[in-house]
Amino acid sequence: MSEQEIQHSNMHSLPALNGLTIWLLLWRKKLFISIMVIIAGVIASVVAFMMPPWYKATVNIVPPNNPGGALGGMLGGMTSALKDIGLSKLGGKSESYTYLTVLESRSFKDSLIHEFKLHEEYDLPDTNMKAIRDVFKENLEVELTSEGNYNISITSKSPEKAVRMANRAVEIANDISLRLSRMEASTNREYLEKRIAITEEKIASIGDSLRKLSGKTLLFSPVDQAGAIATSLAEIKAQVMKSEVQYELLKNTVGENDPATTTQKFALDELRSKLFDAENKSGFAGNFALRDAMGVGVRYAQFYAEFEGLTKVKVFLKPMLEQAILDEHKNAPTMYILDEAVIPQKKSRPMRAVIIGGAMLGMLIIMCVSVIIVPRIRLISALSRSISIQ
Repeated sequence: MSEQEIQHSNMHSLPALNGLTIWLLLWRKKLFISIMVIIAGVIASVVAFMMPPWYKATVNIVPPNNPGGALGGMLGGMTSALKDIGLSKLGGKSESYTYLTVLESRSFKDSLIHEFKLHEEYDLPDTNMKAIRDVFKENLEVELTSEGNYNISITSKSPEKAVRMANRAVEIANDISLRLSRMEASTNREYLEKRIAITEEKIASIGDSLRKLSGKTLLFSPVDQAGAIATSLAEIKAQVMKSEVQYELLKNTVGENDPATTTQKFALDELRSKLFDAENKSGFAGNFALRDAMGVGVRYAQFYAEFEGLTKVKVFLKPMLEQAILDEHKNAPTMYILDEAVIPQKKSRPMRAVIIGGAMLGMLIIMCVSVIIVPRIRLISALSRSISIQ
């Protein structure tokens, strides 16, 4: 058999990797594997115990029980009425930020960073704010529970500093939220003041138009005047019809030229003239002709309806303005501390046991794989080079 055939035979005769083969390989190298695992554990222990301990402090905060106040409830009760006149958007905000937005803001983070000089704790230059914020973000945890309260946790190398930062974080977040609330209330107040001023100008203008129309037409209460006019006109028409019947009876009885018939005809003509004047000339219902009463009444009704609508708008805007003024000057915090942060009894990291155990387990896996796979790879590589040389 040639040398090349022998080498091919050696490659194909490598032992298969079954459980027994693997166990024998590992048992043969058990001392080497144990030494490497111990070395990895020692190195990991040195590194783990060189890492400074970090402590986590947590503060529990809750929102106020009645954030809207008495006027807030009043405004809530006006919602349906506001919808009736097309002002539902004034009754509340369609969009709103949450307290979590404040806690995630750059202003909140920078305030804590500068106040507690966190660049020194993180061993970073104070000019590299992006890196400082990134590290602080890793040390800040905010949890919104299903009950609606917030848990703010801050991690620091000093347990006392962690407590101070957690409690101070609530004050800073409340200050930012209060500032935003005041800015929003100031904007709303300015808008409401302008809206009320415009409404009052329109009310004054429409009131002046109503006075002029009433003075010109003598129309001051269309509904009441319409009833009185209808009654008076009906009486005149009834008198005309009654006089017509009397005139026809006299004409048929005593003749058309009889003095009684002539007198009755004169009375009938007077009544007809009075009815014509009432229907076609001004003075009967007011300073306008009765045939123009519809147009005059419609104009008056339009002015009056707009006057009433704007008056109601003003009534609704007034308490909203008062609410905005109160919000602009309020000092009540957005969140209240339910459980203050206390000094933690144990560090939160590093988890030295996990680091050491992970390092030793990782080295054990690496060494086992090396003992099993590396010799076969070397043997196959050597045989391959030998075959290629032949």
